[in-house]
Amino acid sequence: MRKFSIMALVLAMMLVVSACSSSSGLLLKEATLKQLDLESFQASSTITVDIDSALFKNAFKVEMDTKQVDYWNTSSDIKLDASLLALAGVDVAPGQETVTLSLLTHNGDTIVTSSQDQKGIVLSSTSELLADEFGEGKEEQFQELFLSVKDIFTDLIKDYIEDYSYSFDQIESHGNVNITLPNSKTVTTEHIEVQLSVVDLIDMLQYSLTYFLDNKEMQDSFYEAIAALPELVMPLVEGTDEEINPAELKDALINEARPEINAGIKEFIAQLEEFKTTPLLANEEVANNFARLSLHSYVDPKDKETYQTEFELTLKYTDELAQLDLEGMKGAPFLPGDSITISAKDQYWNHNGKIDPIKVPNQLVSMEELVELESVEDAKAVLGENSLLARLAEPFINMGALDFGYIELKVDENKAETMDGEFDLSMYINNGQTMAPIAAIGERLGADVTWDPNTKQITVAANDHLVQVTVEQVKNNAVTVDGAVRSDLFVDVENGTSYVNIRAFAEALDWEVLWVEETRSILLFP
Repeated sequence: MRKFSIMALVLAMMLVVSACSSSSGLLLKEATLKQLDLESFQASSTITVDIDSALFKNAFKVEMDTKQVDYWNTSSDIKLDASLLALAGVDVAPGQETVTLSLLTHNGDTIVTSSQDQKGIVLSSTSELLADEFGEGKEEQFQELFLSVKDIFTDLIKDYIEDYSYSFDQIESHGNVNITLPNSKTVTTEHIEVQLSVVDLIDMLQYSLTYFLDNKEMQDSFYEAIAALPELVMPLVEGTDEEINPAELKDALINEARPEINAGIKEFIAQLEEFKTTPLLANEEVANNFARLSLHSYVDPKDKETYQTEFELTLKYTDELAQLDLEGMKGAPFLPGDSITISAKDQYWNHNGKIDPIKVPNQLVSMEELVELESVEDAKAVLGENSLLARLAEPFINMGALDFGYIELKVDENKAETMDGEFDLSMYINNGQTMAPIAAIGERLGADVTWDPNTKQITVAANDHLVQVTVEQVKNNAVTVDGAVRSDLFVDVENGTSYVNIRAFAEALDWEVLWVEETRSILLFP
């Protein structure tokens, strides 16, 4: 959970801190190196997205508390506003303004629970996977191997940061600032700010990739680490030949993958250089006004630990940008002055200290059990009547209940194909529209199709829509959709079978319709 996001943040900041050569920059380097050695910690985060446009103004905020006991045991408690959940169609218990969604890792298993739930859902189980592939009791062996590979990459990053020589001037110390942490401890820190533009980021990325290609020792360490991965992942890959010699595979990775990866890096560097000549980046002032990134770190000069970080990315659609008439932004709903600001504030404490164990729900439900359920009511019966997870799990329940069907209509051949195979299906063209049997198509795609011989009425129900036709004549029988007559829909009768113009019929039921020119066929998806 949080450990991966923190590692990602460290890697993202790696280029930045490596390029800092002032005294404040050197302090930031030391702090980043210490962050790489964090095995346990506690953190509190606030993430905000502020949209300010002529068409839409709103701000969304998510708060999160995290603790990491070790690499295999973490918890992230995400506080969600009830109004935000309401936008997603999820109601919370009456009177609750916020709910807490908890993401846990426990000995490698990933679990989700909430403040409204007594049970939890196991999203993935590393222990079961390891037992299946390595055999019972091999989890410790896997963890040791994983940590050894992690240490190789960590050492590689440390060497990279220490040796990096690119430098820039957009770093500023704002002096000492007292930070009060959620545990009520106050720490005196140095506030260091780094400002970055789009061009800065591209220049630094180019420099870093070129640095990698020119540094044989660094490459050797990197590819040695990659070559150690097969021993880690081979048992997890279905169909892997167990007789493969690890030493041979290691040599193959180093000798074959290395040239291919290096060639890809060279190509990417050239693409970055070409990208800098685009209208957006050719005018550096316009690019800098469009996107700007600022990073703030609050570091204790004594213990070199980071106690607070702040991140802010602002994207602003300016008049100058609008005048460039960029191809990728044509038709986009932006007006000059519109902006989006994404910001985050994180506080850290208890660095490598003793952390209380992760609390795991006593009762757990697997994803396999979840997708077997047919409704939210079934989920409530398993998870609890007031379960928030039951309502959040509705898409996954639908995955289990949904028939992922399709039908391909091969019009020229009078054939159709589904996942069950190909079959004959009579079709014809009427005034440029493909006519196909209404009942056969509806039933194949899971619709409820009925025929009332007394009223001579065909009814097709799907996706909360109702298509009805009363067969009174051979040609042009009128069709209603949800009670309203549709002039674009009609049904003809041929040899006792009712045919409908298929595209209009499918779209009336909210089915996806695609025409494939190469095969001259129509694809329908429910």
